[in-house]
Amino acid sequence: MTLREFDTDTNLFIHNGFIVPEAKGSGVWLDSDTLVLLSSHGDGMAATTGYARTVRLWRSGHAC
Repeated sequence: MTLREFDTDTNLFIHNGFIVPEAKGSGVWLDSDTLVLLSSHGDGMAATTGYARTVRLWRSGHAC
């Protein structure tokens, strides 16, 4: 699943918004600028099952 930041007022994806590449995982908004992310994307981020083994906070404008 790929996660992208979407503006429900304009019905458009946000330019330079959150984009999480396709991987097993999920995300939920903590507040308007912070995403709680579970993703197996990246070296060493997946357990032997293929699912995420870490939980990360991703803030708007910062690298994950």
